[in-house]
Amino acid sequence: YVWTVDAYYKGILLGGAEVWKFTIVEDSELVAVPKEQSYYEFEKHQGDTRLYAVGNLKLKYISDLNADTLSAKIINASGETVGPKNNQYPMILGDNRIVFEIYDKINLKHKEKYTLLLTRRDQKTFPVPFTYINPLYIK
Repeated sequence: YVWTVDAYYKGILLGGAEVWKFTIVEDSELVAVPKEQSYYEFEKHQGDTRLYAVGNLKLKYISDLNADTLSAKIINASGETVGPKNNQYPMILGDNRIVFEIYDKINLKHKEKYTLLLTRRDQKTFPVPFTYINPLYIK
């Protein structure tokens, strides 16, 4: 595209600027990611799938214990812990649905890769790799 500016006074051309040329680049921050996400059963997959976390992570855990606890931490690509602060999640026997709220709670970078590490009481750890998507940047 090109544009220029001309100055007129009472219909008389007083002067004009040089022609400026520009290109419109598609916004690289916008990503087509579904807003509604289903619950992911992380124990069966053990890190074999990278999820998109659009503001949060929805996870499903089937516990075979009457009382179980999962602890959670999120690490970045360098292995540094970036959250969460309250990392104990009590589980009940059977189907447990967990929503890890990220947006406004943990400062993660848009389109960056992270791993949620979930550890059971018996110290078995389940990695859940994900790419964080800031919900403000999706279409």
